[in-house]
Amino acid sequence: MNRNRKLVIGAAALVVGATTIGMVSCYNPSAHESVLNKTETQNNASAVADKTEPQILGVSEKSTEQGTAIDLMSGISAVDNIDGDITSKLTVSGADFENFGTQEITYLVTDTAGNTAVVKSSLVVTEKILFACDYVRYITADSLSIRDNYSTQAGLITSVGYRDAVTVIATVKDTNWVKVRLADGTEGYCINDYFSETQPAVKAVAPAPAPTPTPTPVTPSNCTSNCTSDCTATPSNCAATPSNCASNCSTDCSSTPDLPIGNQNCSTGNPGGHY
Repeated sequence: MNRNRKLVIGAAALVVGATTIGMVSCYNPSAHESVLNKTETQNNASAVADKTEPQILGVSEKSTEQGTAIDLMSGISAVDNIDGDITSKLTVSGADFENFGTQEITYLVTDTAGNTAVVKSSLVVTEKILFACDYVRYITADSLSIRDNYSTQAGLITSVGYRDAVTVIATVKDTNWVKVRLADGTEGYCINDYFSETQPAVKAVAPAPAPTPTPTPVTPSNCTSNCTSDCTATPSNCAATPSNCASNCSTDCSSTPDLPIGNQNCSTGNPGGHY
């Protein structure tokens, strides 16, 4: 009883015959070597033919704030003319999220044939200015401006007053400015020079000042009694208030100067004297 079967070795099919008497090998070494050589030649030809670099797609400048890492692979892919999608082989280097400035980053991918593609791009890391926080402070100034940026030249949003509460949500690096949130949700910037951890006491209302009384004008003296009493001092010195005697009592009362001082009474004439 005879039977034939095929053994597949590489790309060559060898026929081995067997009888009930014994196994007879029909293996042909020359034929096997020829097939292996042919296969190697085909593989070499394929390898020589693939000299095309892969393509890296979607590369563009990226930016972030200092200390905030981002996914530099987002939106980036790599394809090859033979291997197809090789995005999984893509690498990126050169990024430093802790230092601000513009950095050069490099995307690299290599296909199965050893062809490498390199694309360079930029990563812009901006200096971190705002540092998040969360605490409440009370205003100690009569009025404090809330602006749309950390500058006295920035636009005015609103103002808060004495004893008002604000929530500080960020501090501004190397300044006395902070970012705050007001009770109505408004956010803006103000200086922190007028903050208190506790709410200040209500200010006492000062009483209104008493009106200054209008002085009653003093009626200038016209020697209504007698020159001696009206001049209050030395009768001949008529400059004292409320006297209106310009020189001396005698002449101011328009009496004759030969009468003794003290005997003149201008309001009733000049009793006991002479005109």
